[in-house]
Amino acid sequence: MDLNDVVRAVCAIHDPLTSNEHRLECTQIVENFKEGPVDSVLNVAFEVISQNSLILRYTGWTLIEDLIRYKWNSIPTNLRLELRSREIVECCARCVVAMMEHEWPQNWPELNSELHKMTSRESLYSALVFAIERRLIENVATMASIGSQRRRKEMHSAMFECTNDFLVLALNKLESCQLDEMGTLAAKNIIGWLTELWSCTSNAIYEEQLTRIVDIVTRYLNTAQRNIYEYAARCLATLASRKREKHENTSLIPAFFREEVLLTILTTISLAAGGSPSNEQHYQYLKSLCELLTTLGNFLSRVWKQESPPDNFGMYMSAIVAFFNHDSLEHDRLLTMRDTLVMSMTKMTDYDILSEMLSLHSPFICTYEGDWKNLSTFFSLLRKALVESAGNKSFNRHATSIILRLVQNFPTYFKEQVTDVVSLCTEVSGVVTNMQMAQLLQVLAVLSNIVDDGNLRVELVQMAAGPAIEYVHSVEWCLMELHLDHANAMLYPLFRDNITKIVASERQQIYCSIGENVEVIGGSTTVDLFVAGGLWPHHSRALAKSTRRLGVIGGGIFSLTIISLFVSKFPSVAYPMEQMPNLLHSIVTNLPSIPEFRIRSWIKKGWKSIVCCCPTEYWSLLKDFFASVVGFMQTLLQRMWDEVYKIDHDSELSEEQLFFEHLTCVISRDYIGFLRACYLANDGDDRKSRSMSPLGEWLFDSNVGLSSVIMTTFACLTFRDSMLALKAVSLCTALSEKLVDCYDDEVGVHMLVCSIRSLQVHGADEIAGTPLIGLVFHIYFAFRPFSESLPQVLLQVPDADAESVANFDSKIRAMISGEQLVLEKKKKEMTRKLLKGVISLTVSEQHKKPVYLRPLPPIEKRRPIVNEPHDFEDLAVFFAEGRE
Repeated sequence: MDLNDVVRAVCAIHDPLTSNEHRLECTQIVENFKEGPVDSVLNVAFEVISQNSLILRYTGWTLIEDLIRYKWNSIPTNLRLELRSREIVECCARCVVAMMEHEWPQNWPELNSELHKMTSRESLYSALVFAIERRLIENVATMASIGSQRRRKEMHSAMFECTNDFLVLALNKLESCQLDEMGTLAAKNIIGWLTELWSCTSNAIYEEQLTRIVDIVTRYLNTAQRNIYEYAARCLATLASRKREKHENTSLIPAFFREEVLLTILTTISLAAGGSPSNEQHYQYLKSLCELLTTLGNFLSRVWKQESPPDNFGMYMSAIVAFFNHDSLEHDRLLTMRDTLVMSMTKMTDYDILSEMLSLHSPFICTYEGDWKNLSTFFSLLRKALVESAGNKSFNRHATSIILRLVQNFPTYFKEQVTDVVSLCTEVSGVVTNMQMAQLLQVLAVLSNIVDDGNLRVELVQMAAGPAIEYVHSVEWCLMELHLDHANAMLYPLFRDNITKIVASERQQIYCSIGENVEVIGGSTTVDLFVAGGLWPHHSRALAKSTRRLGVIGGGIFSLTIISLFVSKFPSVAYPMEQMPNLLHSIVTNLPSIPEFRIRSWIKKGWKSIVCCCPTEYWSLLKDFFASVVGFMQTLLQRMWDEVYKIDHDSELSEEQLFFEHLTCVISRDYIGFLRACYLANDGDDRKSRSMSPLGEWLFDSNVGLSSVIMTTFACLTFRDSMLALKAVSLCTALSEKLVDCYDDEVGVHMLVCSIRSLQVHGADEIAGTPLIGLVFHIYFAFRPFSESLPQVLLQVPDADAESVANFDSKIRAMISGEQLVLEKKKKEMTRKLLKGVISLTVSEQHKKPVYLRPLPPIEKRRPIVNEPHDFEDLAVFFAEGRE
């Protein structure tokens, strides 16, 4: 393939008129060309770079970078040296850094001196040198994209050994840069390198030159070319946000709180604020300056201990206040945006889009204070949309919540508009759901608190509470009807004492016996029997259908809320009551009847308060209650996650499937939070907390639902929710530590197996992976003195042979006996190395092209120089020997 073929293929790829099939063919041509002879690819690449087209030049550099990154070891030595020298002259930062990954510093020690020489030439070379240094920091430290950990450490050490020299060189260059085309390019790259440097180095590197750094970078806050002032503001903000090491060093305050620095910042804020409000460049610059000033303010409030403020604090406050002069914060402009959005909503007929537009409008609600005319317009819009929405649940739910918010925020206006609000509730009663209607009735309850007329207040309360009272009374009537003699006589004889035991087949016989062929649904209740049998009045059948599972769906949650408040506020009164055991039993009697979407309320509003607020002397009351809860939750979570695993995630999920999966994750997290509150100290708020609370100690020692707790907690490590696994780690650690006192080998093996399985699901997760690896090490380390089965478990791990397991086990036993002291980081590294076969790869890693770095000898560690006394006593003794 020659140059013309490559050029034609590249041009066709970037031509918008090219068909997808032809573009795919051209892409494959270029990919095949990359796999060709090295010298041919290199020659064509440099010819492509010499073309006038920016796209072709970019493609040429991409070909060279690909050649260096993936085929460096196959390039002949003479061609490598020629390429390396040629690239230093032509200075492409990506390619130089790619070569450094293979060669530097062992085989390329002269690179730093070559870069220093290049900066002595014109500004273009300085720009390229610091572009190389910036990309080097990104690859090695910021993003750590180099695959080999050993090479990354070597390059990291070599990079920061020469940082001081490059820092001095960068500051000198910034002081002398001309503000021409090449000078601003050099300044931009130098400031970008400094920004990356602040984010990954220790303070000791630049602490001595902090004042000079601030002075030099501050000068560029007035330079608009190449948008340098934004880069300078971002550089200063990054410098100010650096965490001080070990102690709060106040050297940052005198460096920034100087008159010339704050005056420059104040001046540039005023200039940028005076620009066009639609100028994105000015706006981004203001955001960077705002970040700088807020960071300084946060740091000052944390470290400043003196009563008097620092010097020039008034000027600092003036700079903060100057932000409010920007046009984007003007009240009239905000009102114009609000009114324009409302006009657009009046024309919208798609209620899904209208619901999203309401989200955009929410921040403007506070602007309606005193603007009653526009508030009336917006309220009329909501009223009309609710009536015409044709039962769009998402929009109706959003609109009703906004109406409630409006009434709460603007009582002065709505207490004069009671008629409109009442008529709204009447008009939409047939459109919205019962739950949304209940939320609208809360609006009437809010109105009853703000109106002045006493009679009107009573009427509003009656309208708000009337449906709920009627509903409760009807339920009471239903429940009483079940126990009447004539109703009991009409029941199926075998089930008069316990009608809940009627199975589906028996119910079908009853349906057929009265001449009705009704399809039986698995979740039918006793109410279906009465309705089907004609035992209820005709007008009560709809009521019977709506009152299924009422004890736990409706009244149950409200009763539980009252109980929760009672035991949390008055525990010394609640728990000594004689009825408390029966009350606790009644709460857990109908647990299987609770709908899944209500479980969160039961966990947060009931179970947690009842268990955690119980005084120590009444913990015995919790045994049956806690055992019932954890047993029920073990079964429920396992069933729900089994349903989630049946979902085909390769195809597009329906809304019901997405909702169910999300609901499962949320319920699981809340339940683990409940267990953490029961078992861990500090109410389980600290994610890293390991110590058990006194309540947790009692629950564990008393074996109250312990098997269900352990099974569920460790099963949560393997569910497809990394946040859930992360929340469960600390609880698993505490349970494993407690198990040491009463070790059971079957339980210990189960804990280890679950923790290893969790790595199959979450091992590649950046956040959850490391804590899970630490949990595996902790369990093995804690249980190894009591179990000989754990090494056999490790032998079942993929790619873990007997030798590696034996080495790992010997190290663990050495740590247990105290013969070897290993740092925490080293413990996780050795565990990760052993279990790497079970850790799943991310999608990017699965399809990542392997890079084979050239093997280099290790860098010799420098021996520390020992300060010896400058006397020649020992040397004098040596020469004086034998002289008398």
